[in-house]
Amino acid sequence: MPVYRSANISPSEMIIDVWDYIFFVDKSYSSLKTNISKEILDCLRNEFQYWYPVDLRSSGKDLIPNHLTFPFYNYVAIWPKNEDNRWPKAFCANGHIFLNDKK
Repeated sequence: MPVYRSANISPSEMIIDVWDYIFFVDKSYSSLKTNISKEILDCLRNEFQYWYPVDLRSSGKDLIPNHLTFPFYNYVAIWPKNEDNRWPKAFCANGHIFLNDKK
């Protein structure tokens, strides 16, 4: 079981510096003002580094206004142009899926 599943981190502990440490590899642990251990934060950072960027962000065409549009704003806000390697490699809008003549 990964370390972070039993870390009992409260939402109030997830300050901007902690997120920066998880998201940005150039952020050092020594500069953080947190009680969360380096072991736990490194585990979270490693999980993030493994899963991002996603190869394909996909959603149904009826969900374009939220599932496919808002991530653009989020990715641009979190990872500026010099870090755009964290953005999804592709976006896809697929049609409605029918099974037994039902949506």
